[in-house]
Amino acid sequence: MVAAQHHQWDDAYATPWTEGRGDWYGVSALPEVRFDGARPVVGAGSCLGAAAEYRQKILERLGETHGQSPVSIVGDHIPGASSISLKALVRLEDDVSLLSPRLFLLVLENDLLSGGHTFHHVTRAAYEEDLTLDDPGDEVQVTAEIPLDPTWVRENLQCVAFLQQMGGDKEVYQAAPLPRVPDFEFTYDRGILSAPEGNRVVAFGGDLTNVGTATDVLTITLDDTFGWPAEFRVGDEPEFHGEPTVVSLNPGEHLSVQLRVSTDAELRVGEGGLTVLSETTGRPELSVARLFNGSPSILVVDDDGIRDDEVIIFSALTVGGYLADHWDVYNDHSDQAPVMADVKDYDLLIWSNGWFSSDLLPEYERETLMAYLDQGRGLILCSQDFLSHVEPGPFTSDYLGIASWTTNLSAEALTGVPHDPISGGMAFPLDYPYAHLNRPDDLEPNALGTVIFRSEFDDRVAVRTDNGTSRSVVLAFLLNAMDEGLPDPNNPATLIGRSIAWIMEGMIAGVDETAEVARGAQIASIHPNPLCLGLGGGAATIQLDLSPRSARGRVEVDVLDVNGRHLRSLHPIGRSRFTWDGRNDAGRPVAGGVCYVRLRTCEGASGARLLVLR
Repeated sequence: MVAAQHHQWDDAYATPWTEGRGDWYGVSALPEVRFDGARPVVGAGSCLGAAAEYRQKILERLGETHGQSPVSIVGDHIPGASSISLKALVRLEDDVSLLSPRLFLLVLENDLLSGGHTFHHVTRAAYEEDLTLDDPGDEVQVTAEIPLDPTWVRENLQCVAFLQQMGGDKEVYQAAPLPRVPDFEFTYDRGILSAPEGNRVVAFGGDLTNVGTATDVLTITLDDTFGWPAEFRVGDEPEFHGEPTVVSLNPGEHLSVQLRVSTDAELRVGEGGLTVLSETTGRPELSVARLFNGSPSILVVDDDGIRDDEVIIFSALTVGGYLADHWDVYNDHSDQAPVMADVKDYDLLIWSNGWFSSDLLPEYERETLMAYLDQGRGLILCSQDFLSHVEPGPFTSDYLGIASWTTNLSAEALTGVPHDPISGGMAFPLDYPYAHLNRPDDLEPNALGTVIFRSEFDDRVAVRTDNGTSRSVVLAFLLNAMDEGLPDPNNPATLIGRSIAWIMEGMIAGVDETAEVARGAQIASIHPNPLCLGLGGGAATIQLDLSPRSARGRVEVDVLDVNGRHLRSLHPIGRSRFTWDGRNDAGRPVAGGVCYVRLRTCEGASGARLLVLR
């Protein structure tokens, strides 16, 4: 089934063509959905009600046609630099008479925001042509060239075709997607990197693959818009350079690509990248790389509904000289939190719930955060309400260092722990904008967590955690209750700045001049995970992903317990594969629970979580 939304009237995405379609159908109320062009459903109602009505229309149509169409449509599209080429082959398969058939080729766009809602399959442009198909086996090839509007997001475009009768009940004979002609894929290992101290040489590593069905000649060109000197090299080229490189790749063949940028001391985010052009399809694609200079790469996830509770965080970051991107869940993303693909490249997340008290951090968001932290990244969670909606589990225990908690208490003032790297020397009042917002939580830490603030009632309202792979800070009180005007260290800027500094200790953010790829050595996989140690024993295989630089040096892998104590040093099978039989250095089986596999190379340390079951 192909879906296309023809927006009308004063809608932000209405076009003369979509409005004309509405007039042709005689549409007078929105939304109106038509199945196979002939069966209308006016008004959406509830999701369940609409789904039931839609299902009935679909089943009716399938019953009439036995799921068969007398027409077949196959085709594809090629997105070029300024236009999209569409192609469709329409064939009459059965001995039937078609009533004034017309073929429509549509360009659709997904992930469009309007009025707080996200729309998919929105019709952006269309081409139509009358066809003549009289006898079985008759076929017509239709092509169209549709200009690309610069406001369209190329990655969100798709193309479809449908054949419709222009008289009678206006039914659609057949519809089909027109997939993009495969040519190449280019991806960075990390598309966002940072040089926290500035004045660094930072390298983005990438991979270029021919995903087409024939040999292709690909031209790689530097888009040097960073504002800093940039250069690149492809495959085994001996030197970095700024001139285009032309390579010929067979189907399935790939090459490494490295983009290197030399920064200065200026605090800013720079963007540039590489453009790849396919000779086979004529399609160019710019892959943008972003570099945070003078700051870690930070994403602030603003999950406070319609409020602006995150403003205090951005003020603190500005005072501290930090750079951050902003993900406004409600206002900019139709109430959708970021997923792993959106956050994976950042050094650190600051997730703010403000005083939002509805269902916070559902399971899919917790899964995203756990996967993110498994990469060795950092999290500052500003929320005094999320624990009211979460059961104890791996997220709270293994990543936040919290064993249990009591919610919705009160606090008028907080005091830091002497000599703590975050809270040492801090003591400040809390002034809540409304009395009912004074509801911080008391956090009972486990062996991973460390209390960093206590209330006047000795409640533990903030915890920092280092699980051996990642670091997190949980602030279970309303950050907006702090006074921004208090002198150091008793203000939000100091608290946020110290939290960032503690999290970033030991993290590799940026690559020095000798680096060959931006992605450091890492643990690619651990299998099985969990590792089950029954009567017959068992073993886990740890597969490494080593950069050329790390592979030339010393590679060490060891296993730590949940408290960071050393359990076992492992020996390699080959260069990049290790096994562990669940025993410590003394040869005794370890206890069940969470362990951490740590990799150390000349590029630093990284780790991954392994669960042991007995």
